Amino acid sequence: LIPALSRDYQVIAIPTRGHGKSELGGRPLSYRLFADDCAAVIRSLKVPPVNLIGFSDGAITAYQVAATHPDVVGRLIAVGGPLGFQDYSAAGAAELDQYNTPAKLAALAPKFVAERKWLMPDSTAWNSFVGQLADMWSQR
Repeated sequence: LIPALSRDYQVIAIPTRGHGKSELGGRPLSYRLFADDCAAVIRSLKVPPVNLIGFSDGAITAYQVAATHPDVVGRLIAVGGPLGFQDYSAAGAAELDQYNTPAKLAALAPKFVAERKWLMPDSTAWNSFVGQLADMWSQR
């Protein structure tokens, strides 16, 4: 979406902790932490309220940004993200359980795992990252 949107908008792509080249940090991962980070980036840019788009975990993060930092959000577009784990269907919850450990994820998507680890500033944090995500996802 970034190339298409950048034709008409300034795009600010913010990877959450542990994603892309973002550091994992020392605090337990949570959607609230992701939202606080996102709002801090937006505020640091000194831009008017933004049109915020989130997909999957990014959608849940976007809900949190809008709820806890409404001053930075003009419009919100959330794709593929429930309000929380309680809103997952049984099939969606089962899907999360298929890749909630580093070993399961590596078996299901080895290329994805290799690409993600290559992007990480510290690939030795991969197991911790996946474990923290699984903990975050399972907070019911």
